[in-house]
Amino acid sequence: MNPENFCGVDMYDGFLMRFISKSDAYLGQPEDSVVVDFNYYRQKRPRLPD
Repeated sequence: MNPENFCGVDMYDGFLMRFISKSDAYLGQPEDSVVVDFNYYRQKRPRLPD
């Protein structure tokens, strides 16, 4: 892995916090919650594995 490919925190990639409201739907959240997603590696050459 190339350290230069690691994502930084920006508007589109890196770190994302979502606020999700309670829902009675089958796959819905049972209570109001915060979901945290992050991307930690980005390939320079799409579709080619290292």
